[in-house]
Amino acid sequence: MKRSGVTPNNSTFPFVAKACATLSHLRNSQLIHAHVLKSCFQSNIFVQTAMVDMYVKCGQLEDAHNVFVEMPVRDIASWNAMLLGFAHGGFLHRLSFQLGCDSDVCVVNTLICMYSKCGDVHSARFLFDGMYNKTYLVTVLALISGCGQMGALELGKWIDNYTINKGLKDNVVVCNALIDMYAKCGSFKGAKELFYTMANRSLVTWTTMITACALNGDVKDALDLFFMMLEMGTKPNRITFLAVLQACAHGGLLERGLDCFNMMAQKYGISPGIDHYSCMVDLLGRRGHLVEALEIIKSMPFEPDAGIWSALLSACKLRGNMEIGRYVSEKLFELEPQVAVPFVEMANIYASAEMWDGVAAIRRKMKYLQVRKFPGQSIIQVNGKSTIFTVEDRDHPETLYIYDMLDGLTSHSKNGLLALSEETVDCERE
Repeated sequence: MKRSGVTPNNSTFPFVAKACATLSHLRNSQLIHAHVLKSCFQSNIFVQTAMVDMYVKCGQLEDAHNVFVEMPVRDIASWNAMLLGFAHGGFLHRLSFQLGCDSDVCVVNTLICMYSKCGDVHSARFLFDGMYNKTYLVTVLALISGCGQMGALELGKWIDNYTINKGLKDNVVVCNALIDMYAKCGSFKGAKELFYTMANRSLVTWTTMITACALNGDVKDALDLFFMMLEMGTKPNRITFLAVLQACAHGGLLERGLDCFNMMAQKYGISPGIDHYSCMVDLLGRRGHLVEALEIIKSMPFEPDAGIWSALLSACKLRGNMEIGRYVSEKLFELEPQVAVPFVEMANIYASAEMWDGVAAIRRKMKYLQVRKFPGQSIIQVNGKSTIFTVEDRDHPETLYIYDMLDGLTSHSKNGLLALSEETVDCERE
């Protein structure tokens, strides 16, 4: 690109930096940084944050810190990149060792919690194994949470067995955390087995299991559990209703969702929050009631946030509604001018209608505002190892097999749409 005389822009450097970070190639990283220093983007927050992240992933914490302290402006992404560098680089861990605090149980517990929340469950496990019988409940809970965040199912199962050996499995809080972990790791069966073996269930237990059902698309079980909970005399709270409404939204159960939404205030005296309204907007949008969804937003007793506008914009994209889509996207441009999603969604709406001038206008606006779109990523545990998958990534060694599997899943999903539609009608009749 450089040899061809093409000048890189503020989008070029972050992508190249990410490639260097993925390969942990320090020499190339330093060359890219040198080009940045010679360019007009050396003070650009997105480019500088990419440099910090690049050096962190190359194991050069000092270089990352030097870039960070020289940044004229820092945002949340910049701070997160640097803090994660300190955590993964063991800076805080080494500092505790230098201060002679590494044998202090409270300090070690704090370090385990830190590693777990940063997603470094292996370092957390290493410290955990060295604690012998001094483990605190909060440490076990932090490890379980970390496994859920990273999809580390095998380690989660090990902790499950550990809680049995240490007599912690009778603790409702521990069981609730394990149910949540199993659900987030994709082991819905493990979550259900644990739930049904519990002798005592709290409101959090019911809510966690209903949420697990909703996230795994098991809408019928989510609603059955909710009404079973009510029959057993457990009163729902606002989080329980949020889980139920999410289940209704996933299943497209409009009438049931409206009933539960009205039940909150009328029967239990719970005022719906913006998350509950967002679920209703999502549900109405999925069923094509875009005007009603917009009316709900306008009637809310508080100002709508980006999340609820985004739910409506997604529905506009699904239904190809240009008029409401334009209105909603303008609201999002005002609230989050640097977020790429609404720009991309609106460009897709224009493209679906073959309005190419609209697509070009959106792209010009993104370029003018220096808005970048980052590819989505997911973390999946394969053969005991957490693997990151990136949208449109073609560099994975098993790319052909992965995309072949994705094509099969897409075909299977399309074939399942009719069955889901029929199931939705049956649930509504019930």
